[in-house]
Amino acid sequence: MLKESDLPLLIKASLKSIETNGASYYAWKQTPSHSDESETGWRIGDRTVSAEYAGRIYQQKMTSAYGERFAMSIGVVVGLVKNGYNIRLVRFKNEKNVEFNTKGWIIIVVESMPIFHIPPWDLNPIFVKKILENLDDNMSEDVKYKETNKVGEFTAMLQGSLTPGLDLLSIAKKFNEVDPARS
Repeated sequence: MLKESDLPLLIKASLKSIETNGASYYAWKQTPSHSDESETGWRIGDRTVSAEYAGRIYQQKMTSAYGERFAMSIGVVVGLVKNGYNIRLVRFKNEKNVEFNTKGWIIIVVESMPIFHIPPWDLNPIFVKKILENLDDNMSEDVKYKETNKVGEFTAMLQGSLTPGLDLLSIAKKFNEVDPARS
């Protein structure tokens, strides 16, 4: 469990990663659009681009957006730690039921909910090794998928950053239902 005295280490490590990644990593990237009117079908503004280049732009945009989301979440994590919630940084040797390779990734666990997967380029494990827990897998009761979604998790985190003593898992579960009109 992170303590207030651990926060400077986490913040400094996050700032190191942000500085290392640089401004271009987080900069806005114009999303390619698909149009049958261009030679390749892909355009960025008034330029025609290859499908391969369009794919690279989408990948850069997604990677930087997740990096940005992680960096912005640190402020909420600070509030949660200061309000006494169980916040952990963990890394699993084996993570089941995840649709991507998480080897070497750090997960922020909020009151048993694995909220964010953070790749090593967004938070270098070397910089946080003093506060990082290495676990065998994600199947223990205190750090496993709890049938919540991002809307519920974000709601719980924001409420918890303001108010101590809430049941964050119950708050997150209230938002588990998907609105069919939005899917």
